[in-house]
Amino acid sequence: MANYPSSAASQYIYASSATFATARDATTGTVDNGTFYTGCDYSDAYYIYHAFVNCDTSAIPDDEIILSASLFLYCVSKATTSEESLCLVLADNTDPAGLYNDDFNNCGAKDSPAELADRQPQANFTVNAWTEIPLNTLGRAYINPLGYTKFGLRGSNDIDNSAPSTAGRTYISFSGYNAGANKPYLAITTNKMTYYFPARGRNRFNIGGVSLGYKQP
Repeated sequence: MANYPSSAASQYIYASSATFATARDATTGTVDNGTFYTGCDYSDAYYIYHAFVNCDTSAIPDDEIILSASLFLYCVSKATTSEESLCLVLADNTDPAGLYNDDFNNCGAKDSPAELADRQPQANFTVNAWTEIPLNTLGRAYINPLGYTKFGLRGSNDIDNSAPSTAGRTYISFSGYNAGANKPYLAITTNKMTYYFPARGRNRFNIGGVSLGYKQP
């Protein structure tokens, strides 16, 4: 297993408004590069947080396939009560070296984005501890062996277009890219692809010890 640490684009962007719909429809926000927040919040206004984790995965060997992968996040704080879950989505921010205010809407489709892992209820996170988020089949397929793999973190209230209660806060916060040993990272397990060459004149194709039949030369 190899670990791929997050880059400087692992930050968050927030948008706020007196109405939930306006905050959710924002095309630009405000970048914050410290501890990053995910989810939604209500205090004097509605706040929606879009977090990004970018990992340079170009060191994955060309002759290996991905067997499993998990994103690891170090929880710093969370609301005392919460009505939502953390969702992992595809991100398409342009610069892995940093975020810009207009990347707010580059954190997956606003409605029904592709989700790369099971939703993680707030109860799954322990403050001052790591949480592992295993990627699903789509998440593993999305890993980029030629450059950066870009993840977005959003709250289920945001994705499901359900305004949080004004009586509570629903955020979860994590250590950012500048947190040293506690910054986010992607752990990937791979296995080497191999070819067998039987004497009968055909090439037996094998991946990770699993035979996939014969391949004609």
